[in-house]
Amino acid sequence: MKTFINPQHLWKYREFDRSEIRPPVCFGMQTYTVDQVAEYLKTHEMEPIELVIIDNVKAIVIDGNHRLKASILNGTKLIEVNVTHMTQDEVDDNLYPATLERFVAL
Repeated sequence: MKTFINPQHLWKYREFDRSEIRPPVCFGMQTYTVDQVAEYLKTHEMEPIELVIIDNVKAIVIDGNHRLKASILNGTKLIEVNVTHMTQDEVDDNLYPATLERFVAL
């Protein structure tokens, strides 16, 4: 389900804060700082943020941490979000245990 949400409302559901944790360095893969992403988004369309909700009880942003922070820095009022609803069993089968520990209560 696609929807539009104020990025401030998603902030507590981020998997981690990129201003606190740098992205992994992968050989041959370009990485960008949050400031670089914010500058890019001033002139380009943003891909949707990916939010997973488990049993309408817990949620996490699984893709788009940089874009979320950048949209807040840019003062964006609404961002596009792909919302995926999953059961606990589906999540257990599809996500890493370390990711499951980061889900936040709604």
